[in-house]
Amino acid sequence: MGTRLRLLQCLGLLVAGALTTGAASVYHNSSNEQRVAQLARAPSREQLLAASQLAQAFASTWNGRDGTGYGEAYWPEAELVDPSGQVWNGRNAIIQTHLDLWAGPAKATHMTAQVRRVRALSASLFVVDIDTAATGFSPPPPGAPDGIVRTRLKHVVEKRMGQWKIFTSQNTFISQR
Repeated sequence: MGTRLRLLQCLGLLVAGALTTGAASVYHNSSNEQRVAQLARAPSREQLLAASQLAQAFASTWNGRDGTGYGEAYWPEAELVDPSGQVWNGRNAIIQTHLDLWAGPAKATHMTAQVRRVRALSASLFVVDIDTAATGFSPPPPGAPDGIVRTRLKHVVEKRMGQWKIFTSQNTFISQR
């Protein structure tokens, strides 16, 4: 089975499960989880290392307001769905939205990022879940009464020409209400 077909199958099952059974059910004992688990594999050491490096680069480039470095984690045709639901197509758009964010309400923020889970889809494709926390937003968005903005990043990461980069990403805000 081709890498992209495997990716589409896994993403389709995750989305279908979220739509039909509720997002929490996809991760807890649903038939879709079982089908995804059949397609997923234990991550290799290389994939675990790449996931850790992506999380570290996410935090360090965010904290350094380094748009070019931040963008290097993404393939040129990558897609990012931000916490508001806005879709950013292409590395340049992803960089620009972060430059705009760092010039505005995120200019004094500090970010941490921790890998929560890595699931291999093939030898050249994996999904990494990263939990983030940012302090210093001015003003903090609604849903972050303690001033800490927490999100869950889900990256689909693909290896090409020996490099691991993000193919598609979803960033979900965790409301603290």
